[in-house]
Amino acid sequence: MSRPAPDGLPTKKHVGIQMTALGLEFGASAVGGLLAGWWLDDRLGTKPWLLVICTFAGVLTSFVRIIQLSRQFERANAREEEQRKADQG
Repeated sequence: MSRPAPDGLPTKKHVGIQMTALGLEFGASAVGGLLAGWWLDDRLGTKPWLLVICTFAGVLTSFVRIIQLSRQFERANAREEEQRKADQG
């Protein structure tokens, strides 16, 4: 069982769970943007511009989230490595 991080950052296990959920989050963002754009285009008569823009925004949001979680995972990994070295020596 991993110890809670003293600096308040999420543990490696917690970040791993977040990265597992990222697949659903990525798909939901892209599909959500697509559906929102389709609906707005239908209401405003701007076909296909809002569909393209909202889909792109959903995918872009997913990439930003991937970068955030990757950085958290790297910090958690480095922290656990430091803890392992401290426990050994």
